[in-house]
Amino acid sequence: MDGSEQLSIWDFLSTEAGEDDVEIKGALNVHAKGKIKPFEVHLCTGDLVLIVAMIEDYIKGLDVIRADDIQWQVYYRNKFHDLSVRIQNQIEYDYEKARQRCMKKREKEDDIGEEAMALTIKKAMREAEAKEAEMLRKRQQEEGGEEE
Repeated sequence: MDGSEQLSIWDFLSTEAGEDDVEIKGALNVHAKGKIKPFEVHLCTGDLVLIVAMIEDYIKGLDVIRADDIQWQVYYRNKFHDLSVRIQNQIEYDYEKARQRCMKKREKEDDIGEEAMALTIKKAMREAEAKEAEMLRKRQQEEGGEEE
């Protein structure tokens, strides 16, 4: 399925409230055209955070694939972004701040891994030097014992 088929779902969605809308109480309201009976969908915050991340990743991916597509840039991109922002506002979540925290954490983990490797190498070098010094000491003792 290419991006144009995925985007076609937005042809069925509208931001205007109608008689047959779907309401997801306490989380997200999607207003659809057509005969849809009201129902409730319960989602935990973690699921909504995951949905926001998927929407944001989808936007970034299509920004690359459809960089020259005016319809994507002017209309559909805004629809996806607005949906993401609505969810974020309703769950009091900031995707960009969370992404920045994650990137800082990754940098620290990379630094920790580098430091651990450096410490391992230093330890191995100290052990090798200590072993070499021990062998030299033993050799000197053996040479000293042979002279007597």
